[in-house]
Amino acid sequence: MRIAESESPQVRALPGYLQTLSVKDLATLLRLSERQIRKLLAEQRLPEPIRVGGSIRWRRSTVQEWLDTGCPTGPVPPAQQGGAQ
Repeated sequence: MRIAESESPQVRALPGYLQTLSVKDLATLLRLSERQIRKLLAEQRLPEPIRVGGSIRWRRSTVQEWLDTGCPTGPVPPAQQGGAQ
């Protein structure tokens, strides 16, 4: 599964490591509810998110890598979290 190409031109223009997904964005992408995303996060069945203030975000590159590898369960180690840090 590839991440949707139907994003705004402003988002597409950003380098991949700067593009992030919110809980709502990830829920839409995975066709799940936001509640299911939060449950999977609590169960450590999603890649480790970036926490900024009160918001939770995922790097697009990390989510794409996770999808490409078959959505393995368990936290993604920081060394595998794609993008520049």
